[in-house]
Amino acid sequence: MSSESSPSRDKSYTQDWLENILQCYYASQHPDACQDELQVIDWEIKPVEGEGYLSEMLALDVQYNVDKKEERVKLVAKLLPPDPYNRAFVIQTQFDLREIRFYTEVAPAFHDVTHRLLDKDFQPLPIPKHYHALYKEDAESILVMEDLRNKGYSHQNLNKGLTIRQAEVAVDCLAHIHSASIMYQRETKEELCKKFPYLLRREKAEEAFHALFEKGLLLLLKYLDKNQEYLTIKKCLQEYSGNRSKDIFERVLSPSDKMNTLVHCDFWSNNLMFKNEGNDTKCCVIDWQMIMQGKPTVDLGMLITTSLNPQIRRDHEDSIVNAYWNSLLKRLRKLGMKDKDITYTYDDLKLDLKDGKIFGALVMIGSVDIALGDPEREDRVMSLIRDLIADGSL
Repeated sequence: MSSESSPSRDKSYTQDWLENILQCYYASQHPDACQDELQVIDWEIKPVEGEGYLSEMLALDVQYNVDKKEERVKLVAKLLPPDPYNRAFVIQTQFDLREIRFYTEVAPAFHDVTHRLLDKDFQPLPIPKHYHALYKEDAESILVMEDLRNKGYSHQNLNKGLTIRQAEVAVDCLAHIHSASIMYQRETKEELCKKFPYLLRREKAEEAFHALFEKGLLLLLKYLDKNQEYLTIKKCLQEYSGNRSKDIFERVLSPSDKMNTLVHCDFWSNNLMFKNEGNDTKCCVIDWQMIMQGKPTVDLGMLITTSLNPQIRRDHEDSIVNAYWNSLLKRLRKLGMKDKDITYTYDDLKLDLKDGKIFGALVMIGSVDIALGDPEREDRVMSLIRDLIADGSL
């Protein structure tokens, strides 16, 4: 290993930086141990491929001495993006603060409530373990987590989309998170947005998603111009520019009068990692930068519209929705909630999901730049739009 790939040209600074991180990591792994001085021996730091513009992700491979033993650990560190414009954007929108607070405040609060209610049957949320977090307003943020790749987790190929099994496991994870947030509100008698004021505000979310959609729509309309076959689709989509799409985002992102959950707000395949263990498939949810309070179908609708290939979506959407609903009810009942207290019904879910799928489609259009130029991804976008037009959703 070499120190030359470190985030700082000053070797001593990087060593101090790593030792500070590893002190936190070691303390979390050995809370009852009397920790001796920890010393980093060697390290390698590499950028994690495929990450977006909202952060810089580094893979840390570190050898260190502690308690007269040599050990090695692989972690990931999430930092502010190096590009000045992207860095300013993340700081202004508080994406980094929100994710750090999720790992250090929201998730532990959910864990405390569900652990008390379930005792021995308690299961941790399906998220990476975090070991260190630092936030300095307008200056610096660091989030250090386990490297899931080192445990056999990986992303599903974007072009292939999720398998049926992966989709079922993903919605079970979603039900796990949603049920924990419902019970937290029930036990504390406090809404999430009041308890955690840094959650993404609805007005800000509407504004951000609307701007994203308008930008992507311009690209998509230019693409549709190239083929007369898409004339009807183009005419339909043009009607969504301006207030019509803005009204949809406002309606979808407004809280429910029956049941609100913690919403990931970017719940699609790129933010899911899977691991196969024999006949079992495990899933872990990452990238918690856009969390807000809202309807559960915001997440469910986005997953269905953005992460399934057309055939699986058409043939198995109902079974995937049923898997989510059954898992949610099962988890709420296990947490002690009576059926009479669950005022949100399956019919409510299906009704809200219509809007959730439109939301997912508009977000997909907003991010259409990652699809254009790739025939498989283009087909997924066009198939979804055709299907939503055909069933009257668009």
